[in-house]
Amino acid sequence: MIVVDLPLNYQKRNLKQKVYKLVLLISNSELLIKASTALIFKIGGMLSIYLFHFLLAKLAGAEANGIFSTFFTLLSIIVVFSILGLDTFLLKRLADFNSKQQWGSLRNTYKKIIGIVLTISIFFSIFLYILFTNGFLDFYNQSDVVYYLIFAIIPFSVLHINAEGFRAIKNIRLFSFFRSFAIFGLAAITLFFINDSHKNIGVSAFTFSVISLAILSIILWLKTISKKESLIEVTISVSAMIRESFPMFLSGSLFLLMSWVDILMLGNFNSQTDVGIYTIAMKLAGLTTLILFAVNTILGPKISEFYHNKEMDSLARMVQTAAKITFILSIPILLIILLFPEFLLQLFGDEFNTIAGKHTLIILAIGQMINVFFGAVIYILDMTGKQIISRNILFLTAIINIALNYYLIPIYGIKGAAIATSISIFCWTVLGAVYVKKYFNFYAFPVFKN
Repeated sequence: MIVVDLPLNYQKRNLKQKVYKLVLLISNSELLIKASTALIFKIGGMLSIYLFHFLLAKLAGAEANGIFSTFFTLLSIIVVFSILGLDTFLLKRLADFNSKQQWGSLRNTYKKIIGIVLTISIFFSIFLYILFTNGFLDFYNQSDVVYYLIFAIIPFSVLHINAEGFRAIKNIRLFSFFRSFAIFGLAAITLFFINDSHKNIGVSAFTFSVISLAILSIILWLKTISKKESLIEVTISVSAMIRESFPMFLSGSLFLLMSWVDILMLGNFNSQTDVGIYTIAMKLAGLTTLILFAVNTILGPKISEFYHNKEMDSLARMVQTAAKITFILSIPILLIILLFPEFLLQLFGDEFNTIAGKHTLIILAIGQMINVFFGAVIYILDMTGKQIISRNILFLTAIINIALNYYLIPIYGIKGAAIATSISIFCWTVLGAVYVKKYFNFYAFPVFKN
């Protein structure tokens, strides 16, 4: 009996020690403490997104959700081309300048970037207007939505740049406010007071929100930067910015294409009602990434800071800590989705609570949990000068995603789109983790040791 009991008792003690260490790691983690504000805003942001789609579903139905999702997808793709990866470049450079207190360099770099982005976004707005007035755009037989698309490009681009600027200078509250909470929050409030059942009401409310918040972000950014000294220490030419940001643009555009191609192809093969149901399932599945987003908000500038200061051991420890925290705290969210998919879908109405919707939600939730497990692998590559590697990974995965959607959607509908998305997530996260290990010799996913 003694021979048998000792190993069992040892295993129990060892398990208790592991659990205690994990709880201590989470509770004492600087990442989690600093990310708490971002997490609060992220939760608020998710709730505002759900409130927006809930109100839109109640006012105008699943088709209106589908029209808005298609509009938002096209807007996001155009804005990626307007920004040209300069948001990621801004985050890298401004985080470095901020850590060294080079305020003049910070202000000068921002001015050049915002000038480039404004020029490109204005060009795209004029170009789309010319195409539309000459009858080249019908937007899935909803041509009047194109007007909103044209008006939203410039402010949405500015909002992205300013949000990343706040993030780079570690003003997480304003970053989280503009990136996570405010856009859909104000749009939801607008829906509530307008109370219109028109199919395009979601698009108009969102456009109003983006324009208002872009103006507010400019005011707050200028107010924040005016407090810094204006001495210019480092000057970066526009051509150098473009050269460094262009691989990030390619990565960003490929990532966005991979993320949203399912919406565009569903709109092509199926109805906008199916797009609306799929969108709600995708938003609910995104709950599993709440912790990941909050932690990555802090992780981004710190990766750049540690890398530029050649503190690779600190970088490895931080990434591992982040991976453990996000994975452990995301498991309960996944379990809720897997156990109660019908209840969650029913919140948005009977039109969304279908067998296909339930299966789609479960598949997407599992796919997002894969994303949580492997964490910020592409982010790490982009922040450490390996953006060409991340671009190649995303390019390969985008091809796989398009092929899978093209094959699976006609056969399985929205379930096919969910399967394609989840397989694509698995491909780019695994490949990203392999290259992080190859170049930096640490694992970006949780490794639990004694």
